[in-house]
Amino acid sequence: MTTDVTNIAAIYARFSSELQDDSSIDSQVEKCRQFAEANGLTVPADLVFTDSAMSGRNRERAAYQEMIIAAKDDPPRFSTVLVWKFSRLARNREESILVKGLLRKRGIIVRSVSEPVDPESAHGKLMEGILECLDEFYSANLAAETRRGQEQANSEGFWTGGRPPYGYKLKKIPDPKGRTGKGGHVIQRTVLEVDPLRARVVKDIFTWSSQGMGLRKIAERLNDAAVPTPDNGRGFDPSTIRGIIHNETYTGCLIYNRQQFFRKNDGTKTKRNNPRSEWKIKKMPDLRIITDDLWRAVADRLGKRKPNKASTAHRNIRYPFAGIIKCADCGANFMAIKTSRKGHTYVHYACSYNRRRGSSICANSTKVDQDTLMDAVMKAMEENILDEASVAIITEAIEKLVTEHRGSHAADRKRLEKELKKLDKEIEKLSRAMTIATDVPELAKQLQEKAKRRTTVADALDGINSLVKKDLLVGLEDRVRAEMEDIRGLLASQDVHQFRHELMHHVSAILVDAQGQMRIEGSLVGALDSVLKLVAGARSALEYRVSLSWTLGVRLSA
Repeated sequence: MTTDVTNIAAIYARFSSELQDDSSIDSQVEKCRQFAEANGLTVPADLVFTDSAMSGRNRERAAYQEMIIAAKDDPPRFSTVLVWKFSRLARNREESILVKGLLRKRGIIVRSVSEPVDPESAHGKLMEGILECLDEFYSANLAAETRRGQEQANSEGFWTGGRPPYGYKLKKIPDPKGRTGKGGHVIQRTVLEVDPLRARVVKDIFTWSSQGMGLRKIAERLNDAAVPTPDNGRGFDPSTIRGIIHNETYTGCLIYNRQQFFRKNDGTKTKRNNPRSEWKIKKMPDLRIITDDLWRAVADRLGKRKPNKASTAHRNIRYPFAGIIKCADCGANFMAIKTSRKGHTYVHYACSYNRRRGSSICANSTKVDQDTLMDAVMKAMEENILDEASVAIITEAIEKLVTEHRGSHAADRKRLEKELKKLDKEIEKLSRAMTIATDVPELAKQLQEKAKRRTTVADALDGINSLVKKDLLVGLEDRVRAEMEDIRGLLASQDVHQFRHELMHHVSAILVDAQGQMRIEGSLVGALDSVLKLVAGARSALEYRVSLSWTLGVRLSA
C-alpha cells in the first residue's frame, strides 16, 4: 500500500557563521514550521535536517546528504522540502540545479518560506532562477569583500585570523582610529604580541639550525627539555620545526596572501602557495624575534642542501609493512628506514614518535629488520592459517554457514517457485490472446513486462538453488586446502604488492614493544571469505571472527 505524502514536508536549515543571529538554525526551522502549518503541511521530527557552521558551497554537509538519501526512498516519504531561503540549499547555481532536478524526479519540490514564488509556474521558476543568481553573486561578492577587508587589516598591522605562529600570542586592542561598529562601540582589533618564553625557543631553533643541527635532532632536544609544543600536543616533530624555520614572520613582518585556498571538484578545500611577488608584506618591528643575519644564515644553509636522492627513492619503494606495524607502547606507526652498506640495501622499521620526537615522547627504540618481519609473518601464517587444524575449522564453519542458508532460503525458494508458475500461466494466456485480439500492441507490452519479471524471478531462484544444492559441500575440505596452498604461494612470491595484499587480508596488527617483543594478531576470516567466494557466492563470514582469531608472540631480542 502506497502512503499519500502530498502533505508531508521535510525541512532543511543551515548557517555558516555565528554572526547569523536572525537566520540561525532554530529560527530557520521555526519559520519553516510556521509556514508548513499555515499551508497544511506536516513535518515529521525525523525529516528536519540541519547543518551548523557549514558553507553552502560544501557538498559534504552531513544533514544535506541525509536529506538527499531520504529523498531517494522508494516511495518518497515527503513531497516538499522547506528552506528559509533558496541560498540555504546551495549558493552555487549549478549545484542548485542538480539537486532540484534530482528532487523533481522524485516528485519533490523545494519551497522558500521567505521568498514567496510558485515553484511550479513559469513565472515562479523565472523568479527562483533570478533569486539564486543573486545569491551566488552575493556569495562571490562577500568572499571578495572579505579578502579586501583582510588585506586592509593586514596593511594596518592587525591579525587576520588563524592560530598565531609559535612564539606569539593574540591580544585585543581598541581600533587605533576610533572606528565604531553597531551600537556606536569602538571596534576591538586583534594583534600579534611576542610571547617572551616561546620567543626564546624560536631563537634557539634558528640558532641550532644555523649551526647545522638537523630537524629531528632539534625536535628531540626540545622534547627532552619538555618544552611546550605549539598545539600542546605530544612533542615537537621535524615538520613542526620545518614550519618554524620557514616562517618569515619572525623577522618582524605580517604576510598576507602567502597561500591561496580553492575548492576541488568534490567541494573540499585545498591550498597552494602564491608567488612571492603576490605576497602583501607589512613590516612590524615590534614582532621581530630573530635578526636578519640569523634568518639569512638558516635560509642559506637550507638553500645549499642538495636534494636527497636516497630519500626520493625511499618514498618510491613499496614497503609491505607500512601502516600495519605499530608501536605497542605509544600506538604510533613504525616508519620504514632504508640504509645502504657495502653495496647492499637494508630496510628496517622503528617507532616514528621515537625517531622523530625523541625518547622523552616514546622510549621504544626497537628496530625490526624487514627480513625478520617477513619470516615472522610467514611463520605466523604457517602455524595459524596454513595448517591442517585451520583447514578443519574453516571447513566446519563453511558447512555451518551453508546449512543455515539452506534453512533461511527454503521459504524464499517456495515463494519464487509459486510466482514462476503463475507467470508461466499468464505468459501462455497472453500469447494465446495475441492470436485473436485486435489490440495487439497493448497485449505485447503486457507480455514483455511479464517476460521481464519472469527472467528476474528465475535468476533469483537459480541463485538460491546454487547455494542449497546437495552436492555443494562435496570435496569441500580439499577445496579449502587448495585455497590455503594458493595463499601460501602468494605470500612466498617475490611480488611485494601481492604479499602486502595477502598480509592485510589476514593480519590485523603487528605490535612491537620496547623489550623487543613482537605480537602478530590476525584472523582466519580472510581465508574463510576467500573460500566462501568459491562455495557460497561470497557470503559474509564475519560472525566467526572471534572464534577464528589468533595471536603469535615473537622475541626479537634477547
